[in-house]
Amino acid sequence: WEFDPETLQTRHSRVLEGHSYGVAYLAWSPDSTKLAVCGPDDCPEVWLWDVGSGRLESKVSHSGEDSLTCVSWSPDGRRITCGGNRGQFYQCDTHGTVLDSWEGVRVQCLAYRQDGKHILAADTHHRLRSYNFEELSDQPQIQEDHAIMSFTTDQTDRFALLNIATQGLHMWDIRARALVRKFVGITQVLKEGILGR
Repeated sequence: WEFDPETLQTRHSRVLEGHSYGVAYLAWSPDSTKLAVCGPDDCPEVWLWDVGSGRLESKVSHSGEDSLTCVSWSPDGRRITCGGNRGQFYQCDTHGTVLDSWEGVRVQCLAYRQDGKHILAADTHHRLRSYNFEELSDQPQIQEDHAIMSFTTDQTDRFALLNIATQGLHMWDIRARALVRKFVGITQVLKEGILGR
């Protein structure tokens, strides 16, 4: 879709077709020229599209047994990290080559930190952890009492807004590891787009 801010009208631009599993999650590249698309739990692939041309550039697929249901672009747009609920967690280049992997991490959603080295990942243990693929190290950041359905970070890389199952939204100061505020009333899945992303 294309949006005209003067007339407030939208116009159909193009369709990116062929994702046989359907679309459950997507992430825009930092320069908004590419789109990474994941399917539901039974999808072992991430599709990387060039939005301008409508061309499928590559697919990320390590094993047919994988479940790749979430993805995030590095700040420089040269890598992606993807994962899923079956314990797959990969860092890849944009040609689909798996550069690093972390086994046994059941990822619900994830996001790169601004330094491009650390990745925040919400797991099935209600935690938000920071992972560094270069050093193969991880650190706890946030622990919740209920499942983290999705999250996003702000442009300063200080705050995270978490969608907590049946609890609403929780805003955390990542650096201080402190809960700042709870927002009640929104309990469905929140996708990227909050806090100026």
